[in-house]
Amino acid sequence: MHWAEFFTSGASLFIVATASTKTMVPLRVLAIVANCFLLTVFAVSHSWFPMALQALALPMNGYRLYQMIVLIRNVREAIRGKPSLDWLKPFMTERHFRKGDILFAKGEPADEMFCAVTSR
Repeated sequence: MHWAEFFTSGASLFIVATASTKTMVPLRVLAIVANCFLLTVFAVSHSWFPMALQALALPMNGYRLYQMIVLIRNVREAIRGKPSLDWLKPFMTERHFRKGDILFAKGEPADEMFCAVTSR
């Protein structure tokens, strides 16, 4: 087996593994490994456009992995009894309602969570 086939097969194996993961952290780790394998293959074979795509995907996967690790750490701190909801703010959108507005009704699917900051 030629070295290029070895690296391409390895990258393909990691790409299939990413499709089989159920959680985000292993998915991002496997995607980063696949990016590294493919970067090596494309760099040595002088395939510049696919190499550039992998070079763009690698830091994006790294940043998303970092975000997931921070989120998991914040959730664990919240579970331990930290009363602040500050860690949720990056995921929230501020909305204002008027008296009489209906936020949700019985039987509707729950696709949002509301946190009342102030009310009367």
